[in-house]
Amino acid sequence: MQRLVISVQREIGIKKNLGTMYLDEQPCNKRDCNRIVVRIAELSGAKETLLWRRLRFLGILEDHQMSRVRPVFEVFDALFETNT
Repeated sequence: MQRLVISVQREIGIKKNLGTMYLDEQPCNKRDCNRIVVRIAELSGAKETLLWRRLRFLGILEDHQMSRVRPVFEVFDALFETNT
């Protein structure tokens, strides 16, 4: 999945932090993440909703939006996360 993200990032002109996606309240970050997910959906045939979840789960997408309700698996991951 990360290779596909990098490929799409290069395709749309993103040159920094390849292989990761950072989503917050900034319009440019929202636009870039959306473009990446839409393009991956076009290439893979997967649903966008599934891709958003999968990218978060894999740690490729760092979602720092204040307005987003977090899925229960993210809440549990945060509770039991160990920083070793």
